[in-house]
Amino acid sequence: LDPVSPVADWRPWPYVHVHFSEPESPPFPPEQTFLYEEPVEFGPVPRPTGYVDPDDIEP
Repeated sequence: LDPVSPVADWRPWPYVHVHFSEPESPPFPPEQTFLYEEPVEFGPVPRPTGYVDPDDIEP
């Protein structure tokens, strides 16, 4: 095979692409994962200030 053929020049690229792309797509960092777990761990969201629940209104 000719060492300067397009195939020879193209073959190393997939390995180089994976090598440089790997650090750019890591698994979700702990901080990002915690954001999705926080609402479940803390339970219901507190009612906003000034919000009145109909069940809290006395007849």
